[in-house]
Amino acid sequence: MLLVVREYLAESIEAVKSEMLNSRPVIVQLELALKIASSSDALKCTDSHGIDFGGIWPRELLINAKDTRLENFVKHRLPPPA
Repeated sequence: MLLVVREYLAESIEAVKSEMLNSRPVIVQLELALKIASSSDALKCTDSHGIDFGGIWPRELLINAKDTRLENFVKHRLPPPA
């Protein structure tokens, strides 16, 4: 499931880069993913099963997106790499 989320986010970011999609809905997607990945249930899952939710972030695409909103998400909201 983590790979599916990562690929979905990556495709959305690529759509922003190619100007097929505005970045605002992608920010909403990223914020929802952040909310789920940092939830108490996700933390319990990490503790119990060793699942790393940090792998859902397509960091390179986010960093190289050249979009102000995405740059701000990286700067202010994206959790640091593990």
